Amino acid sequence: MGEVYTRKQGDKVETDMRDAGGQLIALIGERASQNELKAGELEAEDLKLKALINPRRLIIAQQRAITQNCSKFAKLIPQKRVKLVSYWLDVEAFVLAEEIVTALRAKPCGMFLDDDAMTIGGGRNLASGIHVFGAEPELGKKIANAINRNGGAIGAAFNPNDPTAGAMIFDGNQSAHAVTILIGVKSDRETDKEILNITPATSSH
Repeated sequence: MGEVYTRKQGDKVETDMRDAGGQLIALIGERASQNELKAGELEAEDLKLKALINPRRLIIAQQRAITQNCSKFAKLIPQKRVKLVSYWLDVEAFVLAEEIVTALRAKPCGMFLDDDAMTIGGGRNLASGIHVFGAEPELGKKIANAINRNGGAIGAAFNPNDPTAGAMIFDGNQSAHAVTILIGVKSDRETDKEILNITPATSSH
């Protein structure tokens, strides 16, 4: 009788251990899933932060794409004066402006472009993103489209109105130019588009 009891007791202990082991394995799996989820959430937040902090930049291939896009309407360019401006002390926009200037001036585009970046005094309402505007909307729209199709997060929009109206302009009248390109402050939309272009393998650029 004692032997039977002991055997039953041993079987129960073994069953309890298996149950406890199964519960432990399930708990470990649950914790691992939670940690994986948290890791994914942290990675997503990290990418958002990097996109917010990262300056807008055009790699060489994107600059070349803008040049090629611009060359397709080169017949509209001769004798046209195009101006590029940005806000005073906005160094991030200034560097991007220089990259866009390089792309638009390069052959076979060869646009005559006055580079007067960092020449607009900022007020309370700063335009964000890249705006193209001026007296010749056909040319303005084509320039905006050329910048848009660079294969990256940086885009431009044609604006029928002057987004710098009322701002302090340090270099005189803009009306002498057929088109003006304003490199405004980095926008939330640009940040969101950059997030889509960032991967863990390339996020360190």
